[in-house]
Amino acid sequence: MPSPSEIIAEELRVRAIVELAMNYNYYNIKYERIVGPLNLRIK
Repeated sequence: MPSPSEIIAEELRVRAIVELAMNYNYYNIKYERIVGPLNLRIK
């Protein structure tokens, strides 16, 4: 059985991915000039 800290870390990763997927255009426009296109950074 995973420890609570492992569950929390996994849940945070999933939430971050869901947030990015739902608001992809927002983050792409906001951070493109800093990190470049997100589709290249995600690979």
